[in-house]
Amino acid sequence: MLTPINNLIMVERNEKETTTESGIIVGQDHSQAQTATVLAKGPDAGDAVNIGDKVILDYGKAWQVKYEGKMYHFLEDKFIIAVA
Repeated sequence: MLTPINNLIMVERNEKETTTESGIIVGQDHSQAQTATVLAKGPDAGDAVNIGDKVILDYGKAWQVKYEGKMYHFLEDKFIIAVA
């Protein structure tokens, strides 16, 4: 498992897929706020966010990392917009 350092937070995006009647998978509408689950946080990250929290974040400020076939996002704790 990856471990964030400093004030970084590691999240996994909560993708919501819907399937049409004909079986086509439609991804989440990116014009709406997207949530992620906090998986880990660095030792200097603030106390406003805890592991397991569902958060809304600025994905434009996050680094995407593919590790062991899964996509994770790392960002500074100040780019968490809200806890959902």
